[in-house]
Parts: sequence; structure tokens; C-alpha cells
Amino acid sequence: MKDVRETMSAATGEFVSPGPVNMDVPRPGSATRLSGEDLALLTQWAQKACQLPAVREDLVRRVKAEIAAGTYETPERLEMTVQRLMEDLL
Repeated sequence: MKDVRETMSAATGEFVSPGPVNMDVPRPGSATRLSGEDLALLTQWAQKACQLPAVREDLVRRVKAEIAAGTYETPERLEMTVQRLMEDLL
């Protein structure tokens, strides 16, 4: 069983983890049954996802402003990018 249960706090918009949910992987071809509580949680996630903007406009504005100001590409950011690429390749 994996501890993957998270809910989004209405006050902060952050995800919080109230406890474990049984997420055992079903065998191919077998039916998956959700408990009423798990189904309610899935419904809540789906409703929150529908309310999210397709594009994070605040992030796009900030990145555009940083690019225009010449502050987006820093040596630290490039180093982090290279490290992540190397991790993915290895």
C-alpha cells in the first residue's frame, strides 16, 4: 500500500496529506473498486483540476519579465538544468 492520499487546502491551495489510501495495483483485466471515501476524494480532485487555469499566467508573466530583463538565465539555473539532464540520462 502506498501513502498517496492528498487533498488541496481551500485556504492555502497547497496539498496536504491526511492519511494513507489503498492504491494497490490491480491485475490486468480486473475491476478496480473505490471506497466511498476514495471516490469522494477523486471527485474533489477532479473538481479542483477543472478550476485550475490551463496556463499558469502568473508564472508566464514572471518568466517573460526575467527574460526581458536578462535575469532568467543564471549560472545556477543552467547548472541545475545540466544536473537534471544528466540524472535523466544516467
